[in-house]
Amino acid sequence: DADGRYLEIAPTNPPALYRLDASMLGGRLHDFFPAAQADEFVSAIRQALASGQSQTLDYQVEIGDQTVWFAATLSPMGPERVFLIARDITWRKQSEQALRDSETHLRTLFDSAPISIWEEDFSAVKTSLDELPASARADLDSYLRENPQVVADCVALVKVLDVNQANAEAVAKEIGG
Repeated sequence: DADGRYLEIAPTNPPALYRLDASMLGGRLHDFFPAAQADEFVSAIRQALASGQSQTLDYQVEIGDQTVWFAATLSPMGPERVFLIARDITWRKQSEQALRDSETHLRTLFDSAPISIWEEDFSAVKTSLDELPASARADLDSYLRENPQVVADCVALVKVLDVNQANAEAVAKEIGG
């Protein structure tokens, strides 16, 4: 309800629940979750009731010796009750963290490499070449030799997305002296 009381529990996967027993009925979220987390739930419940719209909330709990993530959808059921469905999204959260870690690692390698590295986007070049007549694409090497302006146009289509520090230093050194 709007005060965060458990009125009914209908488990579909009891082993994956944070806690499940009859003593929870009538209890408040603040009785079972840390205050900040319970406050988040109560806020989402009140938003769902006030707006008449479902609310979503990701939260984590410790179950045994593991951190388990859930995605909760709170849907209003009348003026004073919500129906909460929670799905285990631990795998998704772990994957997102692994991706962030990998991106950080690759960014560190990119930034600290002692050689010049450029990240470039050639997708517009591919689109341009795909639009050439089939006869030109059949012998692209000859076509480009006979049409150097197409090569120049393609070069202009390349987008530089990023350069590392070694490249910036090389350019500064070349400009400065």
